[in-house]
Amino acid sequence: MNPLPYPTIRWSQETPGAAAVIDRSGVISYAELETRIVAGALLLQELGVHAGDRVIICAANSVEWIIAAHAITRIGAVLVPITVRLNSANAASHRESLKPALILIDVERFSFWFQNRGGRRLVFTLEEFAEHARRFTGSNETIKNTIEPETLHSIVFTSGTAGVPKGVCLSFRNHLANAFASAVNLGVLPEDRWLLNLPLYHVGGLAIILRAALYGTAVVLADSTDGAATAQFISEYRITQLSLVATTLWRLVRSGVRHFPDHLRSILVGGGPVPIRILDEAVGSHLPVLPTYGMTETASQAATAAPCDVQLRRSVARPLCLTEISIRGDGGRELPAGSEGRICVRGPMVGMGYWQGSDRIAPLIDQDGWFATSDVGSLDDGGRLSVAGRIDHVIISGGEKIHPEELEAMLIQSPKVSNAAVIPEDDPVWGQRPVAYVELEPGGLLVVADVSDWLASSFPRYKLPVRVVIVPQLPLLPSGKIDRQALSSSAFLTQTRPQSP
Repeated sequence: MNPLPYPTIRWSQETPGAAAVIDRSGVISYAELETRIVAGALLLQELGVHAGDRVIICAANSVEWIIAAHAITRIGAVLVPITVRLNSANAASHRESLKPALILIDVERFSFWFQNRGGRRLVFTLEEFAEHARRFTGSNETIKNTIEPETLHSIVFTSGTAGVPKGVCLSFRNHLANAFASAVNLGVLPEDRWLLNLPLYHVGGLAIILRAALYGTAVVLADSTDGAATAQFISEYRITQLSLVATTLWRLVRSGVRHFPDHLRSILVGGGPVPIRILDEAVGSHLPVLPTYGMTETASQAATAAPCDVQLRRSVARPLCLTEISIRGDGGRELPAGSEGRICVRGPMVGMGYWQGSDRIAPLIDQDGWFATSDVGSLDDGGRLSVAGRIDHVIISGGEKIHPEELEAMLIQSPKVSNAAVIPEDDPVWGQRPVAYVELEPGGLLVVADVSDWLASSFPRYKLPVRVVIVPQLPLLPSGKIDRQALSSSAFLTQTRPQSP
């Protein structure tokens, strides 16, 4: 592909007064956004950052984060968003592998990032960065007005669901393909406003700001994921679209709001199958919920329900435009409709590979272009995808396979349970047995026998949890998914109250 004009330049010229970024402090137009991006890019050059260099942003969502991300791209450097939930050991590992030219943070408590290299300052807070950038005004010929779609744009880390997070290398072409496919599915209106309540170090959050820049629409920064606060944002800021994980959707459903405004066009819900109970209540509250399936390796969405699917009340998604999904069995054999197997994805949004350090990238795809995910699912006769769970989460009990996600989805449908997780426990006879951890609704009481009866109505006996553990709050990853490693740690287990069915 030939170089492409950078999208914010177009909108700063065609619709300079249109809203680009909105937060509690006010509105930034596309004209102002472009001016601040150029200033940030000039500052990056003055700080010694060159094309191909890696720049880490370790900060909470903010207007400054968005501006810095665009500025990094404008000089041909590589954006590396890092979770704020890391420790000094994680930071040291990232510095060794990525060898960043610059690190931008939001608070000085991240002291483990501070280290000079060759007498040059390496770490700045975003506030300092924005303050220094104000010295630069106007345009400069050294700042690129185009972007090379095939070169490395960003290194985005997975949530670490299966262990150590991997750095996924994504080109601008990957992000562009994803944004195009999403636009074909959901449509784009000039008045669209996407609520940003996913962290920007998560691929879902990053995808939102890139889509908005490509579409010329607005992003609204949320300052809370609380259900009532989200409902207020939807109404007050005329939100048309937002992305949530199932737990955040549940908070929205339970916020007490029963009728949402008509300008809300779609709510993408991912991170795993959406329980039918939540879908029913969401649709009953006139929430246009669209289950979505995607991952860091596909630059966000790979399959999403179409708006016409809202009334299906099933956790299914359609492969997006330009995307192919295949279900494979042992040896890579393609399985027929209705069969359960490994989900494989092919298309232009599949990333370049995994970062290996020293500018090495390990490819994601096989010789035919397929990326074999770690997820299990099936396609129905209509080509709609259902996700059962992750391969590495499967519990093998007495030779039988148990998907924790299906038990969790059923548990959450109980009116007494707000969230649930199921993990394996070693068993000398069965090999493994499932153990359920449940977080109750506020003020809720749970009789463990009720859990067994609830699950026994839908599952065979071998799938039933051998034990139920009530916890005050389930540990979550930054993405909002269950942190299964933390859940099984001895430190967490000492805080729980186990009960036997």
